[in-house]
Amino acid sequence: MIEWFLTRVLKKPLVLDFDDAIYVPYISPTYGRLVSSLKFPRKTEANLRLSRQVIAGNRLLADYALRFNRNVTIIPTVVDVGQYRVENRMSDTLPVLGWIGSPTTTQYLKPIIPVLRELSRRHHFVLRVVGANEHIQIDGVVVQNEPWRLEREIADFQFKAIQYMAAGLPCVASPVGVNKEIIQDGVNGFVANTPQEWLEKLSLLIKDPALRARLGAEGQQTVKRRYSLDAHAPRLLAVLQAAAGS
Repeated sequence: MIEWFLTRVLKKPLVLDFDDAIYVPYISPTYGRLVSSLKFPRKTEANLRLSRQVIAGNRLLADYALRFNRNVTIIPTVVDVGQYRVENRMSDTLPVLGWIGSPTTTQYLKPIIPVLRELSRRHHFVLRVVGANEHIQIDGVVVQNEPWRLEREIADFQFKAIQYMAAGLPCVASPVGVNKEIIQDGVNGFVANTPQEWLEKLSLLIKDPALRARLGAEGQQTVKRRYSLDAHAPRLLAVLQAAAGS
């Protein structure tokens, strides 16, 4: 009702910018079914129709948006590369595997815990977990559990593939969603779909500092070319100017 009033009564231009499949019904593992029932996924469809311009984070989202609005521009999630100045420690004798997320994304770490347990039988490493909703413990693995803090966000490493790569860190991710567009397996990072692939590719990175450095550097160049703030700020400006009618 608010968006309808703003656009239809007050005649204000609306720009909808979304980078996730917010139109898909979803039960939050943190807040449960009751709170999730208060969400209204079909509101996305309504707001797409009301919007003068739409910004979608990737092709999949754009294809959905085009069903309801013809003025759709793809602008991927971007980072301010200049903010990502992480000390290069690729040659450390004890590698650190980093994961950073939130209470609602901890569920995606748990499926690879058996992999990390097996990995610890083959290699020495530290697992640093930031922002989980519980104290993670894994037999045989040295785990550093840290709370998420804004002032430490970049130093702790970011939880999205683009942000890991912006920091010059070799990224291993599941081949889902936009990850398949961002990561070229073995070129600027690794994708891992099965427990065996996670085990193999994490092992490769732990054993080979030169590989870590190469993938990290290639990933950083990918972000600078395709996912940097500087590369896409003019396109965002153009969308907003079109919405304003200027």
